[in-house]
Amino acid sequence: MLYFDVYTMFKIPVLIFKKERGIKRIAGALLAWLFFVVAGIFSYLCMLLDYVFFPGVRKVEVKAPIFVVGNGRSGTTQMHRLLTGDEERMSFFKGYELLIPSLVQKKMLAGAAALDRLLLGGRIYKRIRDKHDNGLQEVRQMHDWRMDSSEEDDFIMLYNFSASTLITFFPYIREFHYLFYTDQRPEKARRRIMGFYKAALQRQIYATGSNRIHCCKSPSFTVKIRSLRETFPDARFVAMVRNPAEMLPSLEHLMQWYWDKQGCHSELSHEAAKALSDQQMSQYNYMFEALASIPAKDQFVVHFPDLVADPKAVVEGIYARFGMPISPSYAAFLDEEREKAQRFVSKHDYEKASGEERERYTAQIPELALRFGW
Repeated sequence: MLYFDVYTMFKIPVLIFKKERGIKRIAGALLAWLFFVVAGIFSYLCMLLDYVFFPGVRKVEVKAPIFVVGNGRSGTTQMHRLLTGDEERMSFFKGYELLIPSLVQKKMLAGAAALDRLLLGGRIYKRIRDKHDNGLQEVRQMHDWRMDSSEEDDFIMLYNFSASTLITFFPYIREFHYLFYTDQRPEKARRRIMGFYKAALQRQIYATGSNRIHCCKSPSFTVKIRSLRETFPDARFVAMVRNPAEMLPSLEHLMQWYWDKQGCHSELSHEAAKALSDQQMSQYNYMFEALASIPAKDQFVVHFPDLVADPKAVVEGIYARFGMPISPSYAAFLDEEREKAQRFVSKHDYEKASGEERERYTAQIPELALRFGW
């Protein structure tokens, strides 16, 4: 089932004119919106063509997918990259694949890349890679975004305007509250949104191999747990948990950096940061309420300090819980990651929460604060 959120698509330009300031920012935001509209329509049409050229995609089963959920800046990226290091077992979206959801687009890109290698010795690819690396040097101090590595599934929903990650480009969080809480949407809308996502996973698994398990990381999927379980009854969840006094300042700093770079005025970015903080705090309790209805064998909770201290031990616990053996090659990969973790020093510098803020955060989630010793 393919779905396009026309309401949100037309709501964005209205909010741009209502909330943004300055011709440069308004023009930039409108260009970003126009890009998503054109790219979204093109991707939608290509996904329809998939049913013509790859009719078998309809029959692909998404078996026991694994979803890494939790608040932003709680270790979801690190956990996801550890799990997708099991390349013999896992299917996942690389950064660039999130821009081309259809099989037709993947074939077009593969053909263009082949011509580049044959006729130009790969010069176009090298130029794009160099510009990509140079352009992302600063943000990689905070988030290790890479086009050729595993990335967040919610970005696949940008083109149909149902992704909560639209706030990265359009920071109107309170107005887009419904994009976060898919579980609270009417059943018809919920099924159409998740139907589109399932169709995207079917294409990815079709391209990578039907025997693979799809592994997704997406903090925004934390408030979609019930919808995910409804769509994929055998879905499994790895729930990341981090002290909000550490998580929230890190997340707010990262998102404000994005918004400032795009030219958002300070009043808007501060308003968005406050709304995002409120949403993230509500997400703590929601995650555990949703997990309470899922059997223990299909979920695993990871406290961030445990992941930092010994990533291999955490992965071994997850695999034991989910009944998956660890291959010798994957065990060697985990040994390397354990050594890297021991040497790792974060380059993300941000203002830490004050004592008063820590008390305010933990007061909102007293049971979790007691459970995890915050």
